[in-house]
Amino acid sequence: MIAEISVFLPGQSHMSPHLAKLLSRLDTLGVEHRLGPAGTAIRGESDQVFHAIRAAHQFFKDISPDLVMNINLIDRKSEHHSLREAIDAVLEHRKEAVHA
Repeated sequence: MIAEISVFLPGQSHMSPHLAKLLSRLDTLGVEHRLGPAGTAIRGESDQVFHAIRAAHQFFKDISPDLVMNINLIDRKSEHHSLREAIDAVLEHRKEAVHA
């Protein structure tokens, strides 16, 4: 399962310090994760991913009583790609399209 989460904390002008701490927290949970420009992708078994989402939610609730968290889920049993492999596949298709 892959989840992408994005978080907005009203009244917080800079998210970078919080996101750096969240990534360290995700490291301790043993899930694959990758920071993106508008969210953080998390990959693992469904129990692991939901645990990481809950941990991220609690992490941000400890910072601010108000938050907006968007969660997108991809749950495909037919394919098991790492986050890097998923990105590389798109880039390869893009390369093929440019040369076509």
